[in-house]
Amino acid sequence: MDALIRETEEILPVPSTPATPTNWVPQTLHDLRTDPGRAGLATFLREVAKLRCIRVIGLPASLFAELPSAVLHRYRQRVDGERPSEVLAHPDPIRATLLAAWLVEREQEITDTLVDLLIQLMHRIVTRAEEKVETAYGVDPVSWSH
Repeated sequence: MDALIRETEEILPVPSTPATPTNWVPQTLHDLRTDPGRAGLATFLREVAKLRCIRVIGLPASLFAELPSAVLHRYRQRVDGERPSEVLAHPDPIRATLLAAWLVEREQEITDTLVDLLIQLMHRIVTRAEEKVETAYGVDPVSWSH
């Protein structure tokens, strides 16, 4: 987990190939903190890469099962409010707990984001298909169900 906590300037060496949606890998806490942005395939693939990165750490799903969600959320907010160097300054047990809580909540958030992105992408695909049918055949797709 500590490998993710580097200042943005301390990112691992850039690979020789430019980052594309299919090979981008989050390398810092900053990468995992970023918002998804506009719905699209590249955004979806970046969010999947973030989720994979978090899951590779291997935190058990039941890690905070007995902790009230409000406490878990406070731990997450604490990490969100600190720079990476401040998170690193905590003693090991505190840092590990804070980061684990942050990762558990972020994993849930990214999963929800992926569902939303998938819905948006599917809606966009359906809309484009309907527009193509309208253009090609001069037919209103809404009337198909009647």
